[in-house]
Amino acid sequence: MLGKTYSRAISQRVGGSHAVQPDGSFELHGVERGEYELVSSFQAPVARVAVSVTNRDVEGVIVPLGDIVQLSVRFQAERETTGLSCAVLVYPLDNDPALADMAGQTRIDSLLTFRAMPGKYAPMVRCQPGNWALKSARLEAGVGAQDVLDAGVDLSGISGSATLTVVVGQGVGTVVATVKDGDKPAPGKWLTLIPDPSRPGRAGLEASGWSDDAGRVVMAGVAPGDYRVYAWRQASVSESSVHPEFLKRFEAQSAKVTVRAGEQAQVETRIIQP
Repeated sequence: MLGKTYSRAISQRVGGSHAVQPDGSFELHGVERGEYELVSSFQAPVARVAVSVTNRDVEGVIVPLGDIVQLSVRFQAERETTGLSCAVLVYPLDNDPALADMAGQTRIDSLLTFRAMPGKYAPMVRCQPGNWALKSARLEAGVGAQDVLDAGVDLSGISGSATLTVVVGQGVGTVVATVKDGDKPAPGKWLTLIPDPSRPGRAGLEASGWSDDAGRVVMAGVAPGDYRVYAWRQASVSESSVHPEFLKRFEAQSAKVTVRAGEQAQVETRIIQP
């Protein structure tokens, strides 16, 4: 039983490990009045339903698990190479608590297979050696295929299976970003490099890091393109391009930079003021 603010604590307190009976029924006792989300999960299958608790017992709540999508992630490189290993992460957009991360280590032309709930996701790839970056992402389901690098991976309405092909390429650049507080370097600030314009599916192209004593962060292996640098007082998931409306509030305080293959771009910015 997930509440708005203290969901996990309530779930552990009233549910326990033996809450669900063999026939799928369950009872949760001592739940305070309020608005909740009832979340059911078993490995990959996850489902949720809104529940309003008043001063009466709530009965007959049904949690539909829905269809599970078998998602195969195929990893490819723009040119032939050996010894390249990449970590692939497919993570939920919109901070959806009912969806789970899907992650694995893979090599060229290998497949990773996951069981996923319908919903929206974004791919992220980190390779060793590190001079490779995500160049494209394409989703195939049924007889259709679409580019999902900008919009994100939408598994809604898909039944059975789907294949996500992610392609990495070389020809990356480096960004040296410096943050200042007035005329002085600002160490210990969290800088994020975010594609411009910001789009949910492009979150996998982001880079970030803490500024050093000189107020500097070096971000290597950046795919060519236009970006904005945001300098935050502390690390937060809120600055991700998953939240373009949030970023829009602070865009005027960011610094724009263009990354070209094989080049180092210099950019200076100021600390974001709330």
